[in-house]
Amino acid sequence: MNSKLKPERALWIDRAKAYGIMLVVIGHVSPITALHHPIYVFHMPLFFLLSGMTFKPFEGRADVIKRSRSLLLPYLAFGILITLILAVANRVMMQGVPIPGPLHFLLGGTFLTGAYGIFWFPPCLLATLLLLDRILHLTRWQQVAAVILIALVAAWLSTMVIYNPWGLLTVGMALPFAYAGYTFGTSASFGGGKALIWLAGLLLLFAILQSHTGPVDYKYLRFGDLPQSVLLAFAGSAIICILSLVPVPWLDRVGTASLTIMYVHLPIYYLLQPWLAWPSIMLLAVGGGTLLHLALARWSPARKWLLGRPA
Repeated sequence: MNSKLKPERALWIDRAKAYGIMLVVIGHVSPITALHHPIYVFHMPLFFLLSGMTFKPFEGRADVIKRSRSLLLPYLAFGILITLILAVANRVMMQGVPIPGPLHFLLGGTFLTGAYGIFWFPPCLLATLLLLDRILHLTRWQQVAAVILIALVAAWLSTMVIYNPWGLLTVGMALPFAYAGYTFGTSASFGGGKALIWLAGLLLLFAILQSHTGPVDYKYLRFGDLPQSVLLAFAGSAIICILSLVPVPWLDRVGTASLTIMYVHLPIYYLLQPWLAWPSIMLLAVGGGTLLHLALARWSPARKWLLGRPA
């Protein structure tokens, strides 16, 4: 009788998103190259994994349209807003931040760089969830076989192409993480000493493997050396999930603002990098992005267009 009741939101997932988005910001704004490889190897797989954990199969076309609107409306709205801000800043502040042309906006993905560099992710995430929904209609063994086959095809394609329009060619490698997140859900138990044992083992595995895979950048179809890069991504994601079990004040709010932070951190970086050091830009992007998200949530039009929520 309670099957239709909405389950209580797992706050640790929001904390995991907070850690994830902070790593995204560090990976983009920090000049410390030694940080880039260990961050890039798992920070985007983490978001696909968490999205799978919270995914519910679509119930008809209306549900698909609703989910698509929640991701694509902010994509369009932030794209327009950022373009207007950069146009004004380039004129008033004598900045030279590049603004892509119409064809670049049309193709998206790897055609959008600089302040728009993260815009590949929302279409990729949407396509991944749509594909995940289709696969869940198969039997369990068919699901596993399909996920593995699609990932292998994606890895093969990555050796043959250099462009990734809308981030759609990343979907095949994102799918295993979304599927694993959906399969295991939020029910895994890592309480007490068990969590410490898992954490120690995963940290050791990560330390051993992270020097044995090539560069990873899911946007540019660089998936590292398989299968160790996939194991690394799962290990790094699991480490973040375990750390997220520890309550930290306000961290869950940062997590709920992760998509807003994702959109605004690169424009902030490219506008302010001549004057501010990267730690200051990171704090401004994460803190300011969170406060912006909370402010937008209080205004009905912004909640619809910029956050993708019901007005």
